[in-house]
Amino acid sequence: MAAHPRRGVELVRSPQVASALLILVLVAFGLLVGINNSQVASALRGQHNALAIDNDFTQARLAVANEALAVRTYRVESSTINLRRVRATLVEADTRIQRALVRGQVPKDEAERLLAEQRTLVSTANAMVEFTLNGDDDARRVADVLVPPAYYVLKADLDRVAGDFHDRAQLRLADLQTVQRKTTIAQAIGGALLAVVVGGLLRMLMRYQRNIREQAHMHQYDASHDALTGLPNRGSFSRTLNRAIDEAERGEPVAVALIDLDDFKQINDLFGHRAGDVVLAAVADTLRASVGPADLVARLGGDEFAVILRGLAAKPAGLEHWGRGTAAALRRQVAAPDIDTAIDISGSVGASAVEPGDDAASVTHRADQAMYHAKVTPGCSSWVIRRSDPARQPDVISGELLIGIRRLIDAYDPGRELILHYQPQLDLADGRVRCVETLVRWQHPERGLLQPDAFLALALTPDLQSRFSLLIIERVLAELAQVRRHVQQTGLADESFTVAINLTAAILAVDGMVDQVQKMMNEAAIDPSWLRIEISQLDASVDLSALESAISALRVRGTGTTLDNFGLGTGELDALQRLSIDQLKLDRSFVVGRRGAPPDDRVLAASAALAHSLGLLAAAQGAEDSAMCERLARLGFDLLQGQHLAHPVRSDELINELDQMQSRRRDGAALPQGPD
Repeated sequence: MAAHPRRGVELVRSPQVASALLILVLVAFGLLVGINNSQVASALRGQHNALAIDNDFTQARLAVANEALAVRTYRVESSTINLRRVRATLVEADTRIQRALVRGQVPKDEAERLLAEQRTLVSTANAMVEFTLNGDDDARRVADVLVPPAYYVLKADLDRVAGDFHDRAQLRLADLQTVQRKTTIAQAIGGALLAVVVGGLLRMLMRYQRNIREQAHMHQYDASHDALTGLPNRGSFSRTLNRAIDEAERGEPVAVALIDLDDFKQINDLFGHRAGDVVLAAVADTLRASVGPADLVARLGGDEFAVILRGLAAKPAGLEHWGRGTAAALRRQVAAPDIDTAIDISGSVGASAVEPGDDAASVTHRADQAMYHAKVTPGCSSWVIRRSDPARQPDVISGELLIGIRRLIDAYDPGRELILHYQPQLDLADGRVRCVETLVRWQHPERGLLQPDAFLALALTPDLQSRFSLLIIERVLAELAQVRRHVQQTGLADESFTVAINLTAAILAVDGMVDQVQKMMNEAAIDPSWLRIEISQLDASVDLSALESAISALRVRGTGTTLDNFGLGTGELDALQRLSIDQLKLDRSFVVGRRGAPPDDRVLAASAALAHSLGLLAAAQGAEDSAMCERLARLGFDLLQGQHLAHPVRSDELINELDQMQSRRRDGAALPQGPD
């Protein structure tokens, strides 16, 4: 018997049947949603776990890189701070590797191999440290011959294992995306059946899906970028460099540059880590601005950055130009929160082009060598190394001295290796000692007493000169009262006698330097009129307005100023018109003769006449014999300083040195008379 069509329609229209059908559809839809959500949750957990394992291995790789960097840094500078860093990074690497192996459930044989390789690296590093502490020459051999192979073997195996887990993480992400696509289709069908009833729920689920995708993207971004600067991290740099090397094999110019900030630890110590973070972010912006759209800037960790250059900038001439320009751009001031004065920063740049047969390790190693060369070579902030170049290592002695003077200044010279000597300056009018100049010597623990020519240029590098100058000022002020007593006991000086300190024009022009010197004099109970500042290294780069203000502030306080080494700087004549100094001291090279030529009396006389025309006293250094003293007196100089008159000696030897000078005068070696 056939069913009645109207009866079927009525059945459907029945409220009870409609409710039942709606309930069935809702239940079915609920089951469908539940199943899909379960699948999404399962896929998300798998992907989250894979990302966590991938992150653990990334941290392990960074820790291994940090321990290798710490060992290398300790090899260069075996300070207590670097020793603690070596030991801390060795422990951290162990912890990171074991955590990654446990979470990743790495097979036992693979895990044992990685742990054994880490133990090998730890043992070689500890051996290097032990040799260094014992002063054993094998320290350098261990650092250069044993540590790098142990590091690269561990790095290669760890990169391989980490790469497997990274690939798994990508597969989990693909699984998650597949589940999401299926869920979207199912929910679209369910939404078509219950558009009115479950529309709001569908929109909520769609938002949930978008959040999942965004979180997955954020996880992927975070795993490959530095959180502070937003730059790609070491892992991204390595992957991009490998691809770039493939491009180089096809003829595309590619180069690698490493950039390291100068004295970044001091910025953190003096201004705090918040200011250090601001500096790192500013450096990142500077490096971004220095490259093109096809290049990559990465932060490798700490204050170390890397750049992958392509195209014209990667060619030899372009690479050298880019390195110099980038180093110049890094020499800047950075304003930091809660700090009144801007922070002076600079960096060292080392670069090398990718050449046929290179791999990532070899080109990065050359760039690292170039950066080290730039860092330890005075006056050099950028260096490029080619594979075909002969070994271009910095002078070993200069490098050791730079490391030594940096260590000494960082520790504020606890062993008092920096020694002060004093050389009198005599007034030709009456034979009195008007001033003694402070001269610095370095009692090196291995090389003996070093003269300023051996180390002063190293101590006056941009990142050291301010602290070096303040250290010397403090030492001079501590001895100044005693020096005055010793000189006045000889009867050769009156109350106008002063002690001179040498400061570069750039340091004296620093905002707040005069106030800082005044504060130090107050603490040492020193009358400002007892002190004289001899200004050296005046050139066109010095801010004359700031220097003029500083000298005027000293003059108001009663502190005299001398323009030292006159004749060597640029822009000195303009400076003489603006600066309120009271003495002009001719550089020694004009007195004893320059480049093997005898001294020119015309230059000497003109220098003295120039000083007198400006109302200044004319001083000369380099009076090495009686004939030179007589010549300088005849040519118009007022004050003389040199070995013939008195030698530089320590403060406790001044009395004896001046007594001997008086004895020579009594024996007939009278001083020449100065101009009337």
